[in-house]
This record gives sequence, structure tokens and C-alpha cells, in this order.
Amino acid sequence: MKVLEWIGPREMRLIDIPKPESDFRCDYDYYVSRIDKLFLTDQQKFKLVYGIPGEGDDVPANIDNAMLSLIHISEPTRRTP
Repeated sequence: MKVLEWIGPREMRLIDIPKPESDFRCDYDYYVSRIDKLFLTDQQKFKLVYGIPGEGDDVPANIDNAMLSLIHISEPTRRTP
């Protein structure tokens, strides 16, 4: 059985619905968040330290003699036209 799926203001795509006792293929994406830190060093330079993506709250280490700004990226960021 084929069904039209609405994916945007003027976009649709045709998808197949799996039938009982049949094989099917599916693709999926999974996003996990991460915590990054942005520092302004005592030499007046910005340094970005990336955290490790995961389900835990792994926070990267601090840099000595620098001001800190914590960045928590909880959802994928994408630019849409």
C-alpha cells in the first residue's frame, strides 16, 4: 500500500506501508545532545571546547585564566530556506 506523506509546505513523498509477514527496510536518524564551552582567554582569543555527544551530561574541562560561556546544544540545528 502506498501513501503520500506531507513533509513541507509544498512537498510530499510517496511511502510504502509494510504488510504483515513481509520484509521492509527503514532508515532513521538519532540525535544526542552535547555540552560545549566557549572561553575568552587572557590573550583575548576565543577557544571552543567541544563536549562528547551522548545521553549523559559529560562536560568538557575548563581552561585556566579564561572567561567561560556554557553552550548546551539539545536539538539538531539546521538552516531551512
